[in-house]
Amino acid sequence: MNKIITILSLIGFYFSNTYSLSIIPMSTSIIPGEKNSFQYRIENKSDDLMAFELSLWIRDQDKNGNDILIKVNKLAKNENPKAEEIKFKDLAKDLSTSLIIYPQQIIIPPHTQRSVKVQYLGKAPEKEIALRVQMSQFPINLAKKAPKDNAQTATINIRYEIWASLYITPKEAKPNVKLEYSANENYITLHNEGNAHAEIFNLALMDNGTLIRDMIDPSEAQTVILAGNTRIYHKKKNKSKIETKASLSKKSN
Repeated sequence: MNKIITILSLIGFYFSNTYSLSIIPMSTSIIPGEKNSFQYRIENKSDDLMAFELSLWIRDQDKNGNDILIKVNKLAKNENPKAEEIKFKDLAKDLSTSLIIYPQQIIIPPHTQRSVKVQYLGKAPEKEIALRVQMSQFPINLAKKAPKDNAQTATINIRYEIWASLYITPKEAKPNVKLEYSANENYITLHNEGNAHAEIFNLALMDNGTLIRDMIDPSEAQTVILAGNTRIYHKKKNKSKIETKASLSKKSN
């Protein structure tokens, strides 16, 4: 009996050449009336045939920056949405007919690339709509010769799951990030009052002469705050304070 291990690979915002798969772009915006469509270019760098199914998810965030994802087609058909899904019900119905991905299933031969077209036919929203495009690999059964002996074999089956960022952005939309002061010295709370997402590494907001992006922990510097959302960031640790504490600790011992 063969043992099959499935590894789910969640690959974020970029791919290096060490991966057997690449996708361009990983993040893009559709601007109704200006840029209504674009193409994903997916390259299979491996020696194996790959197949993917594409789906759309409405994206929201909690205060810690974790994604809250709701599948567009599933919510559009669901007559009894959950409490947290109700506010997205009408949006899901609209997106299920106005946002088109073609093809929704794609097969990519080894060492080749294929394109997937995304087109938006709806009206410009007042506030930017944040989405994730999920590209989930599904297995293709290829005829293989069975082992000559009866020895058990183990197979590792790697399944790629790619989440790309997609925004439907009103023309001339902008982020407007404000700093919310807190008594907690370990965190920075930011609120985006604008109608477009804000990229932290591009943020020019300052506090007492220091850029907020330079005060945030480097692991969170490549993140975004969605339009209308509040997000809590960890402050960068002060090395001098850490060294002082370590020194005092040594003396007390």
